[in-house]
Amino acid sequence: MLKKEVHTKKATKILESLNGEFDSEKELMEMLNSPEMLKRLNEKDDETEKDFELYDKFEGAHRKREVKLYGERILAKHPDDIDVLMKIIDYEFPTKRLEKYLELKEKYFPKFMKDNDLDESFNVPEEDHLYARLDNRPFFRLLFEIAYLELTDRNFEKAFEDFLFILKLNPNDNQGAREEVAMLAYNLDKKEVVDSLYEEYNFDHAVQFIKACFSFQKDRNLKKFNERLMKINKYLCFLMNGELSLDHNMIYELAMYPYSSGSLEEGCKLIYYFMLCMDEHKFKELHDMIFALSTSPILADYVIENKISELIFYLDNATTGKDGYPKDITFRKVVNDIIKKPVTVFNQLGNIDEKTLKDRLEFLVKDGMLKKNGENTYFPDISLRVIAYSFNDIIDSAYGNQDDEENIVA
Repeated sequence: MLKKEVHTKKATKILESLNGEFDSEKELMEMLNSPEMLKRLNEKDDETEKDFELYDKFEGAHRKREVKLYGERILAKHPDDIDVLMKIIDYEFPTKRLEKYLELKEKYFPKFMKDNDLDESFNVPEEDHLYARLDNRPFFRLLFEIAYLELTDRNFEKAFEDFLFILKLNPNDNQGAREEVAMLAYNLDKKEVVDSLYEEYNFDHAVQFIKACFSFQKDRNLKKFNERLMKINKYLCFLMNGELSLDHNMIYELAMYPYSSGSLEEGCKLIYYFMLCMDEHKFKELHDMIFALSTSPILADYVIENKISELIFYLDNATTGKDGYPKDITFRKVVNDIIKKPVTVFNQLGNIDEKTLKDRLEFLVKDGMLKKNGENTYFPDISLRVIAYSFNDIIDSAYGNQDDEENIVA
């Protein structure tokens, strides 16, 4: 990138000016770490300022004419800036991105191989972190975009090979290629690949998720499958059992949000990429398996034991107004409706004492599923409604009759 090259050029000039001024490496290092050196690096000059200004204009350009204008000016100074070339392609050839990206790959691949001393085996020594070299990152971004475009084109075999190649070149996997590799491996029935990934990345939730899917495919144990999902991300159990009835646009919207480990957004991200990596046959196969096994009340009994499920079940019925929007609820209303009202099917809900219920409300506030106004008023977040809709699908499947919805909660 231009900014990196400008900084490198400036630092190189300063180092060249220091040539011969020091008798030892120690003296040189002391100078490089001195306030004087920091001051020199921060000094502005006309050439640097013009380069930064040009780069900023290019970064902020969102019209085809401006992207091309500023991009060509940058390329006149830095003709091999892959990031700039990719952005120009995005705006000039939006329907031919993959084709043009492949041309860039063909052009710069030999240079990448030579710069990194790679042979045809592409074996990268464990201590050699290619992605850590700033010069390599634009090419890695190009490889990832190519694989992702192949994935969205439903070319699963080619996308799998290319994501796997990225992972081979960069085992540290700063780009997260292991997620797509794992999910595509499930689609393509490559269990041995997932087993290998699990040995290296057993901390990764996507890899754990696919490992659980392969186990479920083998043992058909839905309760065990859901227990595994709950350990990975507590929302996956609900999403996997009910997401086919959810609005896919809502899943996509939540998947694009920043996420933390164990959050609803992470759960939606895993589901979204899982759906993206599955062909219709494989996706239907898993759905039919879940649906066939979820006709037993065992699943409902398991889900209802979860520490948040009682409130999810209640809030789906009690917190959405006739206009379809969520509404405020008071703690007293929750107490009256859950503790004092009889529950036809899930009669164990009536045994929750007031303190336990209040503790669970506070848990949901901390977890981001409820918003609190004052001491006694709660407002359901959109994420809670998504989970509630999915939970109702589980209940409907478990009891096999959607017409009995009114009998679930009296």
